[in-house]
Amino acid sequence: MESIQTVNIPGWNIQTTQTPNLSNLKGVDFSGMGQKPSSFVETTINRFYAGNGSINDIVDSNILNVTFRNTMINWMYLYEALRGYYDRTRNLSLFRITITLMNTAEIPLLQFIYSDCMVAVMPGLEFSFTQAFMEAKTIDTGFIFNKVDVNFLIPNFDLLNPGNPTILNNQ
Repeated sequence: MESIQTVNIPGWNIQTTQTPNLSNLKGVDFSGMGQKPSSFVETTINRFYAGNGSINDIVDSNILNVTFRNTMINWMYLYEALRGYYDRTRNLSLFRITITLMNTAEIPLLQFIYSDCMVAVMPGLEFSFTQAFMEAKTIDTGFIFNKVDVNFLIPNFDLLNPGNPTILNNQ
């Protein structure tokens, strides 16, 4: 698609599971009878773990909102993507949307891949015979997605070792 003005990427909201009153006596030195234990902390703690919800449970919204420049070609492309739903056979073509975020030097840093997408919201076109048709208007379109993947594209960044990221190569 040409001329994307803005993209609103949904946020993440991980559902957590809390396990209350876990024993917290590991590593406490009880020294001897009648003496105060060293390194003594609370006897129990509440521990949080990431939940096991589906992607639909942790994404704030399954709608990706995109604002396009209102050119006829953009509107016609979106119309064709949506039109299949109203065919007699309800042939709705699902597609993929890839959004790559780059820095000012146009080096890719982050990529969002939305799969099994369909057009969900598409505005009508407004024509007025009293004024010239202006191409500067925008089209706010919503796409529903069923899957999202995020790829980190930072050069030489080791995702398997997040405690020791290697961003620059020492050669």
